[in-house]
Amino acid sequence: MGKSLLKQATAAIRSIQRFGWSLHDLKKLGDSERWITSKRTARNTMYNIKGCVRWIQQEYGLSWIKDIRPSHVQAYIDDKVKTGQWTSAYQIKRFITDVKRLGYGIKQQYGYTRCLVPSQGFSLPDQLRERRIADRKQTVPYSEKKALAVIALVKKNHTSDRYGVVWRGLECVNLVGLRVSELTHIQVRDLLPSQNAIHIRGKAVHAKGGKIRTAIAFTAPADYIAGLKAWCLERGLRPTDRVFPRSTRTFERWERRARRAIEKHMRQPGQSIHGLRGSYYNSARQAGIPDQDIARSMGHEREAIGTSYRLHQPRIF
Repeated sequence: MGKSLLKQATAAIRSIQRFGWSLHDLKKLGDSERWITSKRTARNTMYNIKGCVRWIQQEYGLSWIKDIRPSHVQAYIDDKVKTGQWTSAYQIKRFITDVKRLGYGIKQQYGYTRCLVPSQGFSLPDQLRERRIADRKQTVPYSEKKALAVIALVKKNHTSDRYGVVWRGLECVNLVGLRVSELTHIQVRDLLPSQNAIHIRGKAVHAKGGKIRTAIAFTAPADYIAGLKAWCLERGLRPTDRVFPRSTRTFERWERRARRAIEKHMRQPGQSIHGLRGSYYNSARQAGIPDQDIARSMGHEREAIGTSYRLHQPRIF
């Protein structure tokens, strides 16, 4: 029967690894884009391809790498999106790139010319992005009570988090109104205790529509940012270290678990971690802060965008 499907895929990916090769040397081999020159890229590609191959082997019982078709890859992508494991266009685009690499590897290792990218693959990221934008417009903001309950539950249950990075991160989203992608890129030097604010810049606003700005904790205690900076110093962080060194998915996963536990698995349409920004907006608004200042602090160009976060009806939770 020959090698297993997984071993064949592993051999295919390894055949296009060229660590330490210069771009000039790779051009001699042909299309330089098909070669993997970074160990980190190789590790991530191998991880994604192994997950796909395992799923295909389990679902279709294939034994040979040459039998994999774009329709099998498409079914794998659909399963990931349907089950909620993939929620961003970036995840799909990265996987499609890895599938292209697998096709290169199959040709390099076994001599079979294979294009495994499904015909719908290139349009899927755009479709998912449009769907997320539509969902974002229907964001259900957290009430202040529910926001505090979610953060408290994460703090109680995430006992392996020694320094409380996750619950403090969610608290920061709630009190400063950051996007989660911005949260994960904040550096210690960006904390401004004198203004009780955080400077948002660089990768924190890249491709997110946000602006380099100062996000102000309008309704937080006056020493909130000072306490956050002291917490960073206790952990021995340097000025250029990240305050919340966790992935976006980590924060989203723990927020989702806490929310579902509170709601007893009755998820409200449009409810997500983005609702914590809505809690920030409503708290600042109730404190008498002008909508223009709140929108600027949240990274919105137009004041009207902030109205999508407005809590129109009082909720117990």
